Amino acid sequence: MALRVVVWVQGDLYLVDPAGSQARSQEASHSVSTPEELAVELRVLLSQGKRASSKSVLFVTDSQLLLPALEEVPPADGKLAAKLLAKRVEKAKLINEPFSLGIQPIVQPGDKPPPRRYLVTVGPLAWMKQLDALVTETGHILVGVLPLAVGLRPQLKQVSSPAGQPFLMVLGIEKALYQVVGRSDGTILFYRSLSMAGGGTLDGLQREVRRTLLFAEQKLNLKIPLILLSQELESLQAGMELGEGVGVQILGRGLTAPVVGASLARFSPASDENVLPREIALRELTRRWRMALNLGLVGMIAFTVAWVATKSVEHYSLLARCLQEEGFRKQEQRNVERLQNELREYFRDADGVRVVEEETLVPVAELIVRSLPELMPTGFLLNRCQILLEEKIAGGAPPQPVYQIRLEGRTRNQNEAVLPLVAKLRENLEKKPWEIVADASSGEARAGPEVSAELKGPGRFYFYGHTR
Repeated sequence: MALRVVVWVQGDLYLVDPAGSQARSQEASHSVSTPEELAVELRVLLSQGKRASSKSVLFVTDSQLLLPALEEVPPADGKLAAKLLAKRVEKAKLINEPFSLGIQPIVQPGDKPPPRRYLVTVGPLAWMKQLDALVTETGHILVGVLPLAVGLRPQLKQVSSPAGQPFLMVLGIEKALYQVVGRSDGTILFYRSLSMAGGGTLDGLQREVRRTLLFAEQKLNLKIPLILLSQELESLQAGMELGEGVGVQILGRGLTAPVVGASLARFSPASDENVLPREIALRELTRRWRMALNLGLVGMIAFTVAWVATKSVEHYSLLARCLQEEGFRKQEQRNVERLQNELREYFRDADGVRVVEEETLVPVAELIVRSLPELMPTGFLLNRCQILLEEKIAGGAPPQPVYQIRLEGRTRNQNEAVLPLVAKLRENLEKKPWEIVADASSGEARAGPEVSAELKGPGRFYFYGHTR
């Protein structure tokens, strides 16, 4: 958002409000010469001025309250350079009271940052605090204090001159003779202002221009080859002794205070050129950031609470469904176990009937099942026992059923030898009354029943045979 700009030039006070591509200005009804008069007229101007969309105020002046100075410090970045410059200004005693600085680095073409030389603007801290309190009373916010020279930077950039070549621009602004040493890249090397309220003699104005050239040559170590004059100062060109190699060009007419103010409507309060202390200039921005952070924190807390509450509801709902499903599963498991018990009872009854009907003389299957635990070597764990009736082979009267026996399992200890235990199992099964003949067993290579590959692995055994 554009700023409201207050311009105080040679006793004239203006309030400039940007409005799109245009800017409207209001002038104080009385001339302002002292800070006390400034307080009165500025309060009236801000309080009774036309309503504007922005409450942020930028104060621009050519008053001697703001002093320009050229200082050199060792190469340093950011805050360290500002501290070194403050020490230099304090040591030079440019102002005998607490002060604030606005700084602009001066970088020569081809130099590498950080720079060594700075254009420093020094302002009394007490006056700026009083100005801030006055602006605050009117419901506005003071965001910057600048020398008028900063508003001339657009005019510097319009000069068609090599970027590294310095020149002196002499302008008439209201009742002031303004001199700016700068470059076409917008760098301001130095500036001076002189009141022309009394008219000023031609010789006196020419002498001030020569003094500025001499200052640039001595302090800046620069030879100024070009002087640019505004049209109303064209008479300065006649008879002015500038020395060899110094040219003079005529620009358009000088600027007015409202035009300078309008050019600074987009100035950033965070700029290092702002003479107003940062804790004052950026307090509104800081407040907005804190508000945004607080709102963000409140939003995060609210989101977290809502998320936790939602997840808690989902958790307890899921837990309830899990408990319900677990109850259903246990009930189904009990039903399956009941059916399995009933099926085992049925098979046991059917087997008993079969034994009674088919094996009245010698109940072989029952005999094998009942005695199998004592026949198994203690080193084996039986995983599978299958006894099948071979009805095609059985015959005769009375019937003599023949059974196929399939035993599969593993050793109790993984590293225990399998073949000796299989030999012991075969020996036990071949004895009477069982008389089971081996068809295939672990360790035999002869052809026999088909055996799965996993039963031939380490620690696994199998025994396939039939009764005689």
